[in-house]
Amino acid sequence: MTFLKRTLRTFATPVIYMEEEQLWEELDRIVKNGEDNFASLQTIPRDQLVFAAYRMLLLLTVSLKQPVFKEEREWRLVHLPFEDPSRHVTKQTEVIGGIPQIVYRIKFENKPADEIAGISLAELIDHIIIGPAQFPGPIYAALVEELSQAGVENAAAKVGFSNIPLRV
Repeated sequence: MTFLKRTLRTFATPVIYMEEEQLWEELDRIVKNGEDNFASLQTIPRDQLVFAAYRMLLLLTVSLKQPVFKEEREWRLVHLPFEDPSRHVTKQTEVIGGIPQIVYRIKFENKPADEIAGISLAELIDHIIIGPAQFPGPIYAALVEELSQAGVENAAAKVGFSNIPLRV
């Protein structure tokens, strides 16, 4: 998926499922690794080292999730509009839960002329997990309908439910 970075100006990252204690242990390990390899790190140009550290922390920030959701095996698509804008990512303001927010959207469609392939919903979606939700039935019906309209074969079999209980 090199076109993600090159053409769409986005990157994909798997979600990291860990508890807070595990996170601190991992950060401690990274710092110790840096200390143990200080001489080697000094051979890397400062701007490259700072960029690598920044990206590592950025990825960690956008990809952390509680281990209870591990069954999702989620990936996230990350776009940094101020660092790397893309003509394929549109920006709009939407009101979500009564709060105006800026939302960035990517059309999941192949564009051979722009060297974008393999990103149609039919190619990308293995399965969708709903939940926990107060009204999973209507959500299921709506998702199956949208997936079918988008050309996803056997859409009903690709949508399922989470066994994590709803917390209210």
